[in-house]
Amino acid sequence: MGIKHVLKKLREKYRDSKYIFKHSNYLRGMIAQKESILYSRDEEDKNLILIAFYPTGGFGDSIISSKLLDELMLYGPCRIDVFCNNMVFGKAVFGQRPGVKVLPYDAYENSKYLYDIALTVEHFIHVDHYNPRHVARLSSVLADKMVELGKSMGYVRPDISQQYYREAVHFRRCELKGINRYTELNHGKVFSINDQRTAVYLEMNYQKRLEELGIAGKKYITLNRGADSMGRSTMQTKVWPLNYYEKFVELFKQQYPDIYIYQLGDKTNTKIAGIDKYILGESLEVVKWILKYSKLHLDCEGGLVHLGSQLSTKCAVIFGPTPHHLYAYPQNINIVSDKCSNCMGTHQDWAFSCFRGLSEPECTYSITPEIVMERIHNHMTLTTDKMVSMVTFDEEEDAKNTLDENIDLEFYRKINNNQLINIDNKIATYYKLVVNKIDSLHKTGKNIAVLNAGREILPWYLVKKGYQVTIIDECFGWSGNQSDISHCLYMQMCNANGIEVRYGNEYCIPYEESAFDGIIVLKGELNSKSDIKRVVKEKGFILLVN
Repeated sequence: MGIKHVLKKLREKYRDSKYIFKHSNYLRGMIAQKESILYSRDEEDKNLILIAFYPTGGFGDSIISSKLLDELMLYGPCRIDVFCNNMVFGKAVFGQRPGVKVLPYDAYENSKYLYDIALTVEHFIHVDHYNPRHVARLSSVLADKMVELGKSMGYVRPDISQQYYREAVHFRRCELKGINRYTELNHGKVFSINDQRTAVYLEMNYQKRLEELGIAGKKYITLNRGADSMGRSTMQTKVWPLNYYEKFVELFKQQYPDIYIYQLGDKTNTKIAGIDKYILGESLEVVKWILKYSKLHLDCEGGLVHLGSQLSTKCAVIFGPTPHHLYAYPQNINIVSDKCSNCMGTHQDWAFSCFRGLSEPECTYSITPEIVMERIHNHMTLTTDKMVSMVTFDEEEDAKNTLDENIDLEFYRKINNNQLINIDNKIATYYKLVVNKIDSLHKTGKNIAVLNAGREILPWYLVKKGYQVTIIDECFGWSGNQSDISHCLYMQMCNANGIEVRYGNEYCIPYEESAFDGIIVLKGELNSKSDIKRVVKEKGFILLVN
């Protein structure tokens, strides 16, 4: 090839580059025009903050990330699309949250720039795209959060290129600061996540599957032996040995012969000898109900432990290399070896090979079946029952009591300029009687939860009377229309007026044991597996109002 030909080609490339640079604005316009054909923002979306939310990791990580998603709803008129590597996991965790769509991850990379905010959530929160002008116009609070989030990455995330080593340093920092897997998503002080409880929705029509499986009404515990294979053919080191599970089953049946043992997990999992029923490969929606009714769940740290813990099922959790200070739930039976543990991130292959080169990692092999049996004994034999007053509101009887004060609806109408609270004279009078009833019930504390309250005026009455109020509801009046964000606006209004709000229902109340002095149940039911009594303090009250 001659020198003249080479020079000619260079001149042509220079000319093309110069043209592209000079006319780049036209090219950008052409690209934008093509994108607008693929995606056009609906008219009603123009006053919304659209968020693309990508939770990385497995099933348990999705449950943890849902805590952050729920908090984002409190900061502005948001609509959130969740992009998931595993759609089954995504729908089980996010699918029933009001106004949330679950989409496959494949679409995330190409569409994240079309959102006002795009976030990747792992141990750190990455801002993949941000439209500051639009977000600031609709929510100065969320705009400030995004600025803080960007700044926090510099001091929250260790500046280490290797992921495994970066995480090891981060986990040690968390241990020193008392940060767990949930509160690490605060990113310093950007967000306000204070506990390890988040809503898990149970679909009622899947409950009947327990009858088909022949386990409805039976007393049982559940086991799982498995973890994310990460594309490998071997088990992770955190999984308890098969022969230990089999020995545990043998010992458990000797001590508790009237309690069944069921094995949960993937359909490819190895069956543990001696199990009464193998429930492998079952729908996650069914597994929720199986765990809900289980007396105990035995497992390594993993997705089913996170699920069971949110459903208030006691879990006996065997910790190997996973840091228990980060992943343990305080209400569980957390079993950690005194020989060796917590090596996650110390070397690249920590999940599948022992850092010390042991073929039988001491972190799990030193936790014998006998140790597990000893640790679960107190829970299996516990029979104490909490003393709680059960009261039903009787409108005819309670109406005989005179009202302490006149019903002044003007106060509520002033804060209700968006017509988000259900204000009606007849309903207002009814709930005023309910408040009088509550005044006669509470003895020491005034921390009250209202379950299934929707947008009723009752919680607002309670606040004006000096009560500390929490509203727990499945949807806060969401219509089911994707463009409807009235539930989001209502939750923000509650938050601004000192009322805490969380998703939940009688089967999953996302609060710790004995969190409230009393709980008012609107349009709900109380049965042996409802979560209501658990969250009420000793000598507290449950008031049923229908």
